[in-house]
Amino acid sequence: MQMKKMTIAIAMIGAGAIISANAAETVNKVERVEVTGSNIKRTAKTGATPVQVLGKQEIAKTGATTVAELVDNLAASSNGYAQAQAVGDSGKPGFSGANLRGLGTSKTLILVNGRRMANYAFDSAGVDLNSIPLGAVDRVEIVKDGASAVYGTDAIGGVMNFILKKNFVGAEIGGGVEQTFDGGGEVKKANFSFGFGNLEEDNYNVFMALDVSKQEALAAKDRSYSKTSYIPDKEIDKTSANTFPATIINGPGGKPVNVGYLTGCDQPRSIPVANPNFATGGNCRFDYASIIDIVSPQERLSFYSKGTLKVNDNTQVFADYLFTRNVGTYSSSPVPVSSATTFNGDNLLYPANGKYDPYKGTLGDLKLQWRGIDAGPRENEATSDQHRFIVGAEGEVAGWDYRAALVYALNKTEDKYTNGWLYESKLLPAMLSGVINPFGPQDAAGKAALDATKITGKVQSGETSNKSADVQFSKEIYELDAGKVGFAFGGDVRKETYTYTPEAILSSGDILGGGGNRQSTNGERLVYAGFAEVVVPVLKNLELQAALRYDHYDDMGSTTNPKVSFRYQPIDEVVLRGSISTGYHAPTLDDLNRPSSKTNTGPNYNDPERCAATKSPLDCNLQLNLVQGGSKSLTPELSTNYTFGFLIEPVKNFSLGVDYWNINIKDRIDTISDSTIMGDYAKYKDKVIRKARTAADIAAGLPGQIDYIDSKSLNLGELRTDGLDVSILAALPKTEYGTFRIGLEGTYTITNEYQREKDGAFFDSVGQYIDLGMNPRWRHNLTLSWNMAEWGASLTNNLTSSYIDQNQVTYVDPKTGAESQVNRTVEAYSTWGLQGTYRTKSIELTLGVKNLFDTDPPFTNQADHFQVGFDPKYTSPSGRSWYAKANYKF
Repeated sequence: MQMKKMTIAIAMIGAGAIISANAAETVNKVERVEVTGSNIKRTAKTGATPVQVLGKQEIAKTGATTVAELVDNLAASSNGYAQAQAVGDSGKPGFSGANLRGLGTSKTLILVNGRRMANYAFDSAGVDLNSIPLGAVDRVEIVKDGASAVYGTDAIGGVMNFILKKNFVGAEIGGGVEQTFDGGGEVKKANFSFGFGNLEEDNYNVFMALDVSKQEALAAKDRSYSKTSYIPDKEIDKTSANTFPATIINGPGGKPVNVGYLTGCDQPRSIPVANPNFATGGNCRFDYASIIDIVSPQERLSFYSKGTLKVNDNTQVFADYLFTRNVGTYSSSPVPVSSATTFNGDNLLYPANGKYDPYKGTLGDLKLQWRGIDAGPRENEATSDQHRFIVGAEGEVAGWDYRAALVYALNKTEDKYTNGWLYESKLLPAMLSGVINPFGPQDAAGKAALDATKITGKVQSGETSNKSADVQFSKEIYELDAGKVGFAFGGDVRKETYTYTPEAILSSGDILGGGGNRQSTNGERLVYAGFAEVVVPVLKNLELQAALRYDHYDDMGSTTNPKVSFRYQPIDEVVLRGSISTGYHAPTLDDLNRPSSKTNTGPNYNDPERCAATKSPLDCNLQLNLVQGGSKSLTPELSTNYTFGFLIEPVKNFSLGVDYWNINIKDRIDTISDSTIMGDYAKYKDKVIRKARTAADIAAGLPGQIDYIDSKSLNLGELRTDGLDVSILAALPKTEYGTFRIGLEGTYTITNEYQREKDGAFFDSVGQYIDLGMNPRWRHNLTLSWNMAEWGASLTNNLTSSYIDQNQVTYVDPKTGAESQVNRTVEAYSTWGLQGTYRTKSIELTLGVKNLFDTDPPFTNQADHFQVGFDPKYTSPSGRSWYAKANYKF
């Protein structure tokens, strides 16, 4: 009977995860609590919306070392922004974001203790998960029905509420290490917390926690599936024409030439590739994957403190402060230099008859495509600080439960170049002086000249802040025959600010290698809101819940959004529930205010109009300039969300929950990606901006060379997505051999289709990679657990289903020899983890293995990330790793 009550109680709040042994001992307590998704305190089993709860033991069983890693494994979150994606991304260094339903990181509302954080400082488009210390998290509550009329209708994808530890008495010290079996990526962690003062006996409590961690780099060359960008048998060639030794564009007879090709290039960094269009019969192509990191080194520090004073039986006042610092070092390949990467398309010239000229002046000044090997890899260090300070009170007044607080949250991020980035205005004349050797190693003079062109120091900084005040009241206001009517109301006001400041060097565009010409961006908005919520027990087994929220944005206008939900329990073993709501997501401050700036594309492209004719390395297989920016004309995204589901316990100790969800978004804000534009050039030709035609172009009947691709933010049309969330919980009766449980959380996405422009065709990203990603058809987290006295063990499985790859491949008919382009499938990615735990009142020891069977990420030919051979959004490059953790309470 106890197990049955436990199962139903947990299921009512949407938790299909594993139930801890301690939870089983306390489930019979009838306590009014506030669960994420509602402001009305009730018994936990009366919830009408799907809420997934991860407690401390559930979190521990994942083996996650960071909040970002924990979120990456959630079935309902996909296509987010992982740490590995920051490699080569100067716009979001150090950022990790949650992405419920695959709708974008700005549409998942991240809360800590029920209140907002400051958004990431470089684009204001979501909270950086690295700013939340996993060691201080007591539990995570995830509201999956989205468009919250309670917390903010910008939560179109859903809400994640990270609830930190509180009212802790005593001291606790712990640490851990994680090491990959194949080397690289080691993680070390340490934490310390203490608290004093019993809130009930001493009328106060003070709690403090410190958490530090360090992750080492993982190099691409240390994994077989990521060590090269040249895999011809799988039609992968992401090598670069900007190579070392340099390519001479104006070679003998007008053909390009690479003299290094005749001596085998500079392997493994540059590799020889046959090409009949070269005078030498081939070219050296730079293999950038051989030199990059696929996981960047990180150092994290967090401090959390909370003090609570019990004024009387009805009043508590509190103050808490959260500080986190994340420092990441990001390394990408040495700088590429040619007319394709200089800001205004200027040629890189080596002087005729310079001491390194292989043609002794017979060709005049040499036009080069070159890679700055001797300058070293491009490295930058990003430091992100998050501060959040809250003072507030909660309790009861005149029979009403209340809570109120003032919040100040701040995110400051600074990015500085530490090596490898070069001034264009210094490198071009230094090369033209002849002292730098573009074809071989540098002598002392060449090295000194090259070092003199380096950029070091801060290049960009950003700051976002959230200043807010909130108050809410709740009470059971009326008693019906079926039960008591709960009512809550309240309001909040917040001011958001965003400032992005590039240093003069970055805003000038005088940076080789993709720094772009970012311009300063400033924006602010004032938002005030009021809301009301009511829960009505219509019948003993039927409950209706309604909420209404009014928001006013001083830059976007006003919006009113309702939510209605129900919970119906026709028999003890069955619960039906559903909800419908609307959402309103304003453009981010960066979307509205960011000026246009120029950077580089990630993939290489052929010019559709010039490459076939010229076969020039300036028109074929090269990175292009990309212009990005915001727009004042953007309008808000509007959504309609609804869910319907059931929870059943057909037999004792087994429960099954299934919820159907459906989200429709109008006026979706996004960019048309460079891969989409170049993949359908005929349709998006107007977004490929070309230089003026030269006399030679006119004579050949060709357009000018590509100047840049226009990929600025737009309102693009509708997005429609729906699917099923499945949760299963089963437990065997307690035996002399312990307690065994199984839990499954899975998400099956039916559609995720969207328009690239208003009134255009719909494209479905479920199970196929299009534009900048895909949404998996099925994801799940499965956990088998065992507990007996002080001992425990768990076996976990995380699975992402297979999908159609980004690029088609060539199929040759064995009978006719005819070639055609066909889709290829990226295999499903399934990893297992094993963990053992020994736990007493004072000691907890854990030993575990992630990716138990050392499963490599499935091969993909995706071209949108610097990593080659795998996709960092959906897989981990670490391979099998072991970890050990120890915790001592005293």
